[in-house]
Amino acid sequence: MKDGLVQQVGSPMEIYEYPVNRFVGGFIGNPGMNFMPAAIVAEDSKLYVDAGSFRLLIPEAKVPFLQSQSGQEVILGIRPEHMEDGAFPDQSVVTDSFRAVVEVVETLGSEVQLDVVSGEHSLVARVDPRTTARRHQEIELAVNMDKIHIFEKEFPSNRIRTEKR
Repeated sequence: MKDGLVQQVGSPMEIYEYPVNRFVGGFIGNPGMNFMPAAIVAEDSKLYVDAGSFRLLIPEAKVPFLQSQSGQEVILGIRPEHMEDGAFPDQSVVTDSFRAVVEVVETLGSEVQLDVVSGEHSLVARVDPRTTARRHQEIELAVNMDKIHIFEKEFPSNRIRTEKR
């Protein structure tokens, strides 16, 4: 609920996995979803989400849903738990990666929370405790591309569907 209006009704996991807009995406989860301005870019018959300081290849399964957004400005949403230290990527998921500089390392036992900067973007990543990332170090972060969220740029920043449901 926001300003007295129900934003989304569903099970907690449905709302977490498929937030209807940017407000809901940022409300559910701790720490909250990372948001950054981006654009959908077609190049060499592939589709990318370009955030300026990094570009991520959109998985083939999402391309039919995002093809019509090519050339459009959007908001990219990535949950902290859907990024991993590039040294320990989950081989069972579709990933792409980008470089970032570590600003803060917070060891929490079963995970490590990294505050990182990539270009003008500040992000939070929850990574495997085996990470050797240290403050001011440049690392590679692997993104689970099946879990990214694309939102419209303009208010109310509705989520652009990227899967069959």
